[in-house]
Amino acid sequence: MSLLEVVKVNFLDKKNQSGALAVSSILIVGMVVFEIALAALLISYLASQGGLGVRILNLVNFAAFSGINDALRRIIHNDFSSSTSYNLNISSIPVQITVCKNLTYLGGTSCGTPSLTDRYEVVSLATFLNKNKKYKARVYLHPLSGQVILESIEEITAQ
Repeated sequence: MSLLEVVKVNFLDKKNQSGALAVSSILIVGMVVFEIALAALLISYLASQGGLGVRILNLVNFAAFSGINDALRRIIHNDFSSSTSYNLNISSIPVQITVCKNLTYLGGTSCGTPSLTDRYEVVSLATFLNKNKKYKARVYLHPLSGQVILESIEEITAQ
């Protein structure tokens, strides 16, 4: 072998080695960039889902309060006999409303035992997807003047 052939072979070996180094470096850098992009995509997806959950919870909360307001409107217009339960759709969110007249509400789906007060208890349960809101309101109806007084509204933990 002549000196020219040895130099030519060494030059080709170095060229092949640097090419292999470049390919592996490009692959490693590409994988790092891909992982960063994937992490950014995951974070943005979770952030957008969190915003959606808050919006749904606000809508469900609005629907539950609207159920209380609808029951108050019906109490003012004297649309109830003793106790009733009805369903209402508010912005396509189903709301179950239970009204107990002159009765004490003990939970569940039925009213409790009779009492001598002129009080109503209104329970409104709104459910959409996996979000629930349940409110209980106590209303006093003055027997002489017919004035309706909202005594309290409280949130009940919905199962």
